[in-house]
Amino acid sequence: MDSNGYQKLALKTESVSDGALSLEESVVLPEYLEGAMRIGVYADKLKRSIFYGKHDSAIQDVAIDIDEHTTLTIEESRMVHCVLGLVSESGESAEALYRSLVNGEEFDNVNFMEEMGDLLWYIAIGLNAAGVTMQQAMDSNIAKLKKRYPDGFRETDAVKRDMFAERQALALKG
Repeated sequence: MDSNGYQKLALKTESVSDGALSLEESVVLPEYLEGAMRIGVYADKLKRSIFYGKHDSAIQDVAIDIDEHTTLTIEESRMVHCVLGLVSESGESAEALYRSLVNGEEFDNVNFMEEMGDLLWYIAIGLNAAGVTMQQAMDSNIAKLKKRYPDGFRETDAVKRDMFAERQALALKG
């Protein structure tokens, strides 16, 4: 399966809303997007400090429960880079949505595509560090989703999941 085939299969299990938000959802959505944006900024600062030598005093205020003399393996270091990058880019994606939904700006498809591409870049790094190919990740993810949603997305299937069967479907082959 290529990436277009993956996208087509993934869309079969997408939970699509009618777009109508409740009063509570319309109030909290901007707050959640703002939170994602803030966390993304902190993740980016930490990533820049660890991997690019750009130290920021703001990260000194964040408590990290890890021995200061901890040495990461190359793979662990790459996975940390991946996760911080994913959080950072997710915050930037949230900002793009925020600007449109909250600020009333026209949605910037080019910027959003850029952020999605950046997410893919970090995913590729993380998977490689874990010894997994993009193809393996796509195949196992679709296998899991087929177990969870054999007939496409249904709320009942989302709530009542067979975690053991999903885990078996995720087992990497090859």
